[in-house]
Amino acid sequence: MLSRLLLSLLLLILPFNSFAFIEGKGSKDPIEITANELLVYKKRNQAIFIGNVKAVQKDTTLFSDKMVVKYKNNNSAKQSEKIEKIDAEGNVKIITPKEIATGKRGTYQADNGIFKLFDEVKLQQEGAELFGDVFIHDTKTGKSDLLSNGSKKPKERAKAIITPK
Repeated sequence: MLSRLLLSLLLLILPFNSFAFIEGKGSKDPIEITANELLVYKKRNQAIFIGNVKAVQKDTTLFSDKMVVKYKNNNSAKQSEKIEKIDAEGNVKIITPKEIATGKRGTYQADNGIFKLFDEVKLQQEGAELFGDVFIHDTKTGKSDLLSNGSKKPKERAKAIITPK
């Protein structure tokens, strides 16, 4: 419990602002997504990008093996569809000029602004490295949590390595 509190405080001190891509902070900037394959299921309002997925918006880049984008269809040709949910699977990495976040999978829910990164999570920023099982970032409040579910043997706790400058 104390380690979770300390990591929460550390995340407040070293806020990870790298989530402009998912937060929509640069929403007027175009997002370019490339992949080996693109499948579009119009009736399901879904686009699936498979193989070497790279999504770039301004100075933020997201990499993954697969990305599923679920969007809301507003039935208007004049307006673009709004993203409802993004699921990224396999070797997920988000890179900004100041931060790098990695995990095995990630998800973003647009309605509540919650971004989650799962499984072997590693966050790097300005000499600090944070490790855990689940990273939860509320894009509306800026609050972040790094959790350990203790599923590994031996059970590991969330961990931070800070290198003073």
